[in-house]
Amino acid sequence: MNTTAIRRRGGKSLLPALFAVALTALAPLGQAAESTKTLRFAHIFSAEHSLHKAAVMIGEGMKKRAGTVELRVLPSAQLGNERQIMEGLMVGTIDMGNVTGNVLQSWEASAGLTALPYIIRDFDHAFKVEDGSIGKDVEKRILGKTGVRVIGYTTPGIRVIATQSKPIATLADFKGLKIRVPESPVMVATMKALGANPTPTPWGELYTALQTRVVDAGEAPPAALNDIKLFEIAKVMSLTNHVYTGQFMLISEKVFQKLSEKERAALIESGREATAWQRASAVKEQTEIIARLEKSGVKIVKVDTAPLRKAVAPVYQDYAKTIGGMALIDAVIKM
Repeated sequence: MNTTAIRRRGGKSLLPALFAVALTALAPLGQAAESTKTLRFAHIFSAEHSLHKAAVMIGEGMKKRAGTVELRVLPSAQLGNERQIMEGLMVGTIDMGNVTGNVLQSWEASAGLTALPYIIRDFDHAFKVEDGSIGKDVEKRILGKTGVRVIGYTTPGIRVIATQSKPIATLADFKGLKIRVPESPVMVATMKALGANPTPTPWGELYTALQTRVVDAGEAPPAALNDIKLFEIAKVMSLTNHVYTGQFMLISEKVFQKLSEKERAALIESGREATAWQRASAVKEQTEIIARLEKSGVKIVKVDTAPLRKAVAPVYQDYAKTIGGMALIDAVIKM
């Protein structure tokens, strides 16, 4: 067909009609591109940690179930420490993230409930608390106070103490001990009750702080300490098991409300799936890493925790004042 034929058919131009056909053909591609959402998930651990893999699993689950959401997981504190991640979630500059309860408690005190010293007996106890009515109550409080929604749980494990050479096996060993703790009121109060000198420090600075003797000790779950290679310089691990570390997988409510019903359902189901997988990994890791570190030459020190439990008892009463009484604490203990 020549140019004249394209321009004229029965005295009318064909160009507007051809242009409309072209737009119709291209429209689905443009609409698909616009409907695909990219969310960023921030956390402080390395890409090798099970917490990172759980976040990746959420992204894979959402893509499979909804197909319209891409999740970009940013490990190793690329978007800041946990406090900065939480602040970003609250204002909506960070879409999703993983934040420890004993950090989140600075905004909603009940988020630190399971971080009370020795309130959690073991992993099974912790999971029942998080999944039951107590956990649901805490989730509502967090959403109401911060505008951030809980979509799942993770845990690096139960906390121990790492030192370069000195075991921390008795209450006397805590006296004057400069120990790195997260920016958590409960953790600071716990270490003060034990007689130590708590030093709130961002997680990423622990290795250097211990190496340069800014602190005498660090405390965290074995998997987390191993993740930052702390046992290159810390040759003693004391099994104080003083705090269970519960973490919340979170999404900014501003972001959540922009998702379609299908995307929200995909997110919630993927969060459940990732929670189950990561918890199983954490339980396995705790035992395996301790055994592996002992074989590598790290001294593992067993601790009689009874005197420690007695020493931290006042922390419960002080904490209860910030959450409106002992009801939640008693419910956890009795469960």
